[in-house]
Amino acid sequence: MKKLYFLLFSLLLLCSLSFGQTTVFQESFETDGNGSRYTTSQVEFSDGFGDFFGRTNLNDTAEDAADLIVGNIYTLSGTDGDFCFAGMDLDAANATGSGGSATQTLEITGININGFSNLSLAILLAEDDDGTNQDWDETDNLIIEVQVDAGGYTPIIAVEGTGASNSEPAIDSDFDGTGDGTAITSTFQEFVASISSGTILDIRLTFTFNSGDEDIAVDNIRVVDGFAASPNITAGPDVAGLNYEFNAGPSAEGSFTVEGADLTDDITVTPPTNYEISTTSGSGYVTTPIVLTQTGGTVASTTIYTRLISGLAIGNYNEDVLVTSPGATDRTVSLSGSVFAALTNALKISGVFDVLTNGSPKGIEIEVLSDIADLSIFGVGSANNGGGTDGEEFTFPAVSALTGDLLYIVGSGQSADFNTFFGVSLTPYESSAAFINGDDAIELFENGQVIDVFGDINVDGTGEPWDYVDGWAYRNVGTGPDGSTFVLANWSFSGTGQLDGTLNNNSTSPYPSGNLLSITEEFIFDFSIYPNPTNTGSVTITSTTSQAIDVQVFDVLGKQVINQRITNNNLNVSNLKSGLYIVRIMQNNASVTKKLVIK
Repeated sequence: MKKLYFLLFSLLLLCSLSFGQTTVFQESFETDGNGSRYTTSQVEFSDGFGDFFGRTNLNDTAEDAADLIVGNIYTLSGTDGDFCFAGMDLDAANATGSGGSATQTLEITGININGFSNLSLAILLAEDDDGTNQDWDETDNLIIEVQVDAGGYTPIIAVEGTGASNSEPAIDSDFDGTGDGTAITSTFQEFVASISSGTILDIRLTFTFNSGDEDIAVDNIRVVDGFAASPNITAGPDVAGLNYEFNAGPSAEGSFTVEGADLTDDITVTPPTNYEISTTSGSGYVTTPIVLTQTGGTVASTTIYTRLISGLAIGNYNEDVLVTSPGATDRTVSLSGSVFAALTNALKISGVFDVLTNGSPKGIEIEVLSDIADLSIFGVGSANNGGGTDGEEFTFPAVSALTGDLLYIVGSGQSADFNTFFGVSLTPYESSAAFINGDDAIELFENGQVIDVFGDINVDGTGEPWDYVDGWAYRNVGTGPDGSTFVLANWSFSGTGQLDGTLNNNSTSPYPSGNLLSITEEFIFDFSIYPNPTNTGSVTITSTTSQAIDVQVFDVLGKQVINQRITNNNLNVSNLKSGLYIVRIMQNNASVTKKLVIK
């Protein structure tokens, strides 16, 4: 940090020499000064879940209540050093457990400005903004005020929402309560306002956030005499998902923007080793720097397109574009992409279920379509309430799987309820990704790419044709995986409420696999059923023992269509229509289940 401070001092000295400006006061929050250099109306706090108010290290992804590190849930770029001061959803409980308040203040008092006549306040502002989900409502704001010689506080900078609800924050240039100026983004920008001369200056920042996830961050507060704007560039947002399959590059393109103000020279955009850039969508890509020419010290917002270059080996590529201009702070834009092995599509989503009783079990059934040596290249994610993808939330362990295996994922802590409800003794996988309701969609991933989906990830399923609340959905035989597009015709449904307040076997529309999910603890050796698929009107069922075999056959809606004992190893299925059936074989107090396909 000593090197950083020396660099800052050198830059400030350079500014003073170049532009004739003097920095009278500076607070960059690099060391803890609450109670000495500044004071807050409430003890700094963080609840660890996105509600916080205090000095924050943006370059450390740990969560530490002592210095309010929230970098794992809060993403900004362009900070001065490591630390800034930030607040989000301020009416949360503070660190001592007492109630919070939607309005909090940060005050800096007693700044000696005697002898200076051309003063300005400069401050860096940013908010955690992904460009789509804007959070600010009309009651949210940041008001920056000053008073000189105890003459009363006067607002000099205000940030307000640009609309009544879920809007973008922006500078309120006329202090009328609505943002109408420069938008506040996830990259810190410098804002400046004039200050009257006098002897003693006090600064007050008032944060008001009470609507949800609205936030603001401030950094590098300075009082400057003879202020001259330093060259400034902004760039972002970061770009992810620049992926392709091996030998199928380059990736699809993504984009970010670059702009500059008060420049003394052009902006240079330098791509990292494994990415290429262009100023034109779909063409003109280069792996060498692009120069954006300034005019009158300005580069207007310019879209830079980028993609992962072709010919790369299988792997992950996380690299930064460097954006520079003489005298301006360097900016970086993080790019992430992967080269995947060719998709095997060896899994598909075969069923989902939502049981009302105590909200448990809820779960997902996955069918193995071909032998898999390492299951850990696959995973699932749930898209709740039509909110779009949450990505891969559960990854299978590094184990093998065989063709025909059924894999079950239930909500965390729901294994016992799963076994009770279905009448089995299994150890399903557990994950919060399976805490699904009947209006939630499911995505199946292979090497980070979606290979199958149930439901529309961007639509709340309530009342939709694929609604399975307190019921189930089961994939039709011979269909899937369907990639990232949901195909309603490939699914059958129980209807809502069919798994309400009962065990599966007692339901009028039981989940198709029912209590046929797996071989029991006592199992039959060398069991076989053939031919399968069949179009001959019969199948042969054999085992290693000679005892009578009891057979139950269920259709995909859970309806029992055959229940008989066979003694000659032959089961007549000539009355069954084409489709998928579940066959349960019971012999000598043991049981096993298999799928049977009738052509």
